[in-house]
Amino acid sequence: MLDLSANRLNGIEPSSMEHLQSLVELNLSENSLTDIPSTAFDGLSKLRKLDLSYNQFSRIDLAMLADVRLLEVLILRNNRISEVGIDECETSRITAKKIDEAVELSVESTSLSKHDSLKHLDLGSNRIASLTDVALQGLGMLQYLNLSSNIVRFAA
Repeated sequence: MLDLSANRLNGIEPSSMEHLQSLVELNLSENSLTDIPSTAFDGLSKLRKLDLSYNQFSRIDLAMLADVRLLEVLILRNNRISEVGIDECETSRITAKKIDEAVELSVESTSLSKHDSLKHLDLGSNRIASLTDVALQGLGMLQYLNLSSNIVRFAA
């Protein structure tokens, strides 16, 4: 485990963690991060838990997790997230995501429909404002979905 929480970090250099191949858990919570380069987590092929809570993200692009094949838990609690992009991310091996307490998160059809191997999706305790009727289409392997404690309205 590498705990870099509460260090006032405001950025991560691209490929800065590529030599930490054995890292299983990374805690970057309680910093001032607003963006993460798409190559920041390259080489972290054994990472199972990533905590990015209590930062200042307004958008998260999960393409940064393309090399993180064993990820089970992703914590994004208490950020200013209004957009989550996963179109560029190969999530065929990512089996679980936990996205907590994000602000005004909208889930659209293009966000999830390409990830048919996703098994566990926890979006509980967010402020998800909308979910289109085709947002979960194509998720044939999905076994668990949590949308509790949200303000979801289903849009056509």
